[in-house]
Amino acid sequence: MVAFESYTTDQADFQEPLARIRAAEPEALFLPNFSDDVLLQTQQAREIGIAATFLGSDSWNLRILGGQPEVEGAFYTHHWHPDVASKAATHFTQRYQEHFGEPPTNVAALTYDAFGLLFQAIRTQGQTDADAIREGLAEISRYQGVTGEMEFRGTGDPIKSVVILQVLEGKATLYQISAPE
Repeated sequence: MVAFESYTTDQADFQEPLARIRAAEPEALFLPNFSDDVLLQTQQAREIGIAATFLGSDSWNLRILGGQPEVEGAFYTHHWHPDVASKAATHFTQRYQEHFGEPPTNVAALTYDAFGLLFQAIRTQGQTDADAIREGLAEISRYQGVTGEMEFRGTGDPIKSVVILQVLEGKATLYQISAPE
């Protein structure tokens, strides 16, 4: 890490912090911000000569960023993509498309996995009360969902696969899936 800058949500001029970042000659610039801010930040970064690859998070919305030349080639993380080729994801995508006539969304895939985890916890515990479900979730060592692999390691927060997407021709293109270790 060669530089770190922060900003406030009402800020529209990023020239000063971007100039400090440019002086550090970064190879990548991580912008885990909402798309309206990312739009301004990437435009201003390119205007002042920052050539770094942009990296983002699941807060990026390609309906806002997709047509912007500044984000072409950028990478960002997400929870799922219709091109995920696991057996579970392929089956889910086909069934969803048959039923709804369009590819599933990220929210649909996450919801499907949430219910799958819930049903597995109920099956293993044989009960539907909150404590039994919580215990059932904590006992799931590995769950293969449509969004990837998940596991719980003694907490309520899953360790799960992350989907890495690249913006190519203004669209989110599946680059890689990284499973938990």
